[in-house]
Parts: sequence; structure tokens; C-alpha cells
Amino acid sequence: MRILCIIISTKTSNMRKTILTFGIISGLIVVLLWWVTWSFMTGKNGEMDFSNGYLFGYLNMIIALSMVFFGIKQYRDRHLGGTITFKTAFIVGFLISLIASAMYVISWMIYWHTSDVAQTFPVQYLNHMKEQWAASGMSTEEINSKSSEFNKTMETYSHNLLIMAGMTLMEILPVGLIISLISALILKKK
Repeated sequence: MRILCIIISTKTSNMRKTILTFGIISGLIVVLLWWVTWSFMTGKNGEMDFSNGYLFGYLNMIIALSMVFFGIKQYRDRHLGGTITFKTAFIVGFLISLIASAMYVISWMIYWHTSDVAQTFPVQYLNHMKEQWAASGMSTEEINSKSSEFNKTMETYSHNLLIMAGMTLMEILPVGLIISLISALILKKK
């Protein structure tokens, strides 16, 4: 709701249209790529392969959030006569990222609450991390301590929608901020 208020209060209808169009396209791309990647990571027995999860996850986000660049460029070229300030470019990029991020969060929350595989994610991820910690030479005591900390975090995550939404948002929104900054720097023109 807050996102809609920010978008509605933007300077022009052209800006709103650009933000909504590219935000929705970016959101659809990130959700589609996430679903495809998730299905490849999950075997027939529900076991997950975490070996390239971060790589694919952030690659998906970068591909989807490339729409920030194209959204700013289109707004600059079609509606501002080829000129745009850094501030305006960043605002357009940030709002596009915010819409895509909201779609990502909503998609994950729906999946979390409707999928049996998602419910096994914390246990599978913790087992994967324990293997990583042991391989790095961490002591059993340290592994148990980290495991306990992880379990407490997941307990809170699983039972608090605001924390779940916030933590999921923090996966994608920083990537959107970085892409917005870079795009604004590249596309600003006086």
C-alpha cells in the first residue's frame, strides 16, 4: 500500500506509467526465474541442492532488475527529451526496484505457506550449512551454537509475517538499490 502511495505521488503520469510498467515486468521476471531455479534445485524426492543457490539467486535478481536501467533510459529518452538528473533517475530506479521486490516477497510468502518443500527448506539448509561449517574446520561446539542460533531465527521467521517479509525483502532490495545507483550514474544527462 505504501508503495502505491509513493508511486501515486510521483511527479507525472509518464513517470508513474514507466515505474509501474518496468516494476511489474521486473517483478514478473524475478518471480519466473525464481520458480524455474527453485524447481531445478529441488529433486524429485524434495531434497534441495544448495551448491549454486546464491549464484543463481543473485543472477536472477540482476537479470530481472536490469529493467531498472531500461526503465530509467526510456523515461529519460521518451519523456524528458534525453536529459535526466541523477536524483530523478535514482528515484525512478528505486521505485521500479521496490515494485519488483514487493512481487518477489509476495511470491515467496505464498510459496512458503502453500508448499511442503518450502517447509523442509530450513532443515535442509541447516544440514547443508553444517556440512560447510565442518568442512571449514569449525568445532562441533561452534556448529551446535550456530545451529541453535539458526533454529531460533527460523522459529521467529516462520511465525512472524513482518519478519518473514522483511528478511525476504532484504534479499532483493539491496541489489535493486545498487542497480538503481549504477543506472542513475550511467544514465544521468544534463
